[in-house]
Amino acid sequence: MHYPYHRTLPIFNAHTFRVLLDANHLSNLTQLYHELSTRFHFPDFFNSNLDGLFDCLSDLSQLPDKYTKAVLVIYHSENFLSDETDEHRKAVYQVLEQIQDPENRYDHLQFEVYLLRDS
Repeated sequence: MHYPYHRTLPIFNAHTFRVLLDANHLSNLTQLYHELSTRFHFPDFFNSNLDGLFDCLSDLSQLPDKYTKAVLVIYHSENFLSDETDEHRKAVYQVLEQIQDPENRYDHLQFEVYLLRDS
């Protein structure tokens, strides 16, 4: 699977909930689940697995109503999940791709993911 990388970001307005993560500090799934659950305010019932990640990212209705978009930006993405197998990384990328599809959203938000590389 090829996931698109970006060199720059668009300008986000005040109605965009932004989560910025440094992949240098996200070398494994445990770290990723912790950061995403904290930053996106996942409910207490979040299970730290891919199904739970999909479920919680596809419904961010716990965020204030003023937001119409949620954005996940991962800097230094060439280091993203570097301690994990290719299979696990691909599975995470698949979840991140799927939750951007409006048909997989259970809230009113548009969701976008940006992977930024150093090179």
